[in-house]
Amino acid sequence: MCKICNGEDLTGQSKVVLQICPNLKKVPQIKGVKWLEIIQCKNIKEIEPIEGLLILMVVGCPNIETLPYIPTLKGLKLQCKKLNSIPKYENLERLELHNESVYNIPQYPKLQTLYLNHVSTDELPEYPNLLELQIHNSKQLMSIAHYKHLYKCIIQSCPKLLSINNINKTINSCSRIQEFCIQNCRYLENIKITEIETNNNLNLSLDGEKLKKNILYLENLYINKKNI
Repeated sequence: MCKICNGEDLTGQSKVVLQICPNLKKVPQIKGVKWLEIIQCKNIKEIEPIEGLLILMVVGCPNIETLPYIPTLKGLKLQCKKLNSIPKYENLERLELHNESVYNIPQYPKLQTLYLNHVSTDELPEYPNLLELQIHNSKQLMSIAHYKHLYKCIIQSCPKLLSINNINKTINSCSRIQEFCIQNCRYLENIKITEIETNNNLNLSLDGEKLKKNILYLENLYINKKNI
């Protein structure tokens, strides 16, 4: 039984973990908490807004359909199969999402890290401050916007992905970019990398028959040839 069901006073605790509690149906407000993890609580349907919360992780909670609006939230990890939308958290910096039920991901102006796995959205909006992008097993994704500050981009097993908008511009405009990986994206083609002047240490990993036939690169670009 979890601390809430036991009647414990959690006021002032900076980190609270609620795990495997079949009796818990609602997470109340907890004053002072900054980090909240809710794991394998299968009967929870509601989370009340928690003032000042910075990190929220909700994993294995199949009956949660909506999330509260928390303006201070900076980090969010979700795996809730009935959840189909996420509030627009203005201060969100990191989002990790494992949800096929989510179709639309809001534009987060301060987002720096985005990790998506089994997400059903068909396109991603622009995130002006995005530094790290990872997308895995997204069957409906067809296009990705241009992110000019990326230092890491990994895209794997997105069978409908047709275009990465301005991929040449994405790589060439990011002097910080260190890793660019595309694997098992069967229809993605016509990627041209022709003007890389500021980055001599880019690790470029590309996998796909159509992709390999259309790659152009400069001599001063370092490529991990084991992956090509």
